[in-house]
Amino acid sequence: MDDGISEELVMSEVHLGCPPGFLGSYVSNFTISFPSGSDDLDTETKTYVSDSSSSKQLIGFDEDGDLVLPRRVNVEEPSVRSFNVSIQHDVMSTIPSVGLQVWKAELVLSDFVLHTMLTSSEFQGIVALELGAGTGLVGILLARVAKTIFLTDKGDRVLDNCAKNINLNSGGFSAGVAVHVRELDWTKPWPPKRTQGECRPNNR
Repeated sequence: MDDGISEELVMSEVHLGCPPGFLGSYVSNFTISFPSGSDDLDTETKTYVSDSSSSKQLIGFDEDGDLVLPRRVNVEEPSVRSFNVSIQHDVMSTIPSVGLQVWKAELVLSDFVLHTMLTSSEFQGIVALELGAGTGLVGILLARVAKTIFLTDKGDRVLDNCAKNINLNSGGFSAGVAVHVRELDWTKPWPPKRTQGECRPNNR
């Protein structure tokens, strides 16, 4: 990669809770809410989500012609339960270290994973492999229902940050789930070539 490009700084689109002008590492807390009165991912919850998505919602327009969308229920109300996910991420990084940031694509994929978890048993007990896991948000959500998860990326800083996020959120994982953070550079041949006698321990 060209040195100029590799040293170029890019700013994340996600600044949840970050102080103005802050450019270092920051821990953002994402709140995921779902109906109460049931376990996080049981049938009652699935029914609620399915029914709400299929029901017709009235969408109007304000005096300027802008859409007026129904507001979601306040997560502090007793009818709603929630859980938090804490993610350490960088507000700004170089191109090779963009895995330290939370990108909109990661949020979109997380939304899909949550929807699937709440409306089906498709991810229940699966073995999942994510390429370019970055901060690990998607895998952290999957760890609530999966059996084994491999989160892969490249670069020690990205991998160490991902491993830290796993530790930050491990209290919400399903019992017995195994989450592994591993280096995988898809620009290099597989399996990695090792010289005779080479055995580097992986502490992640």
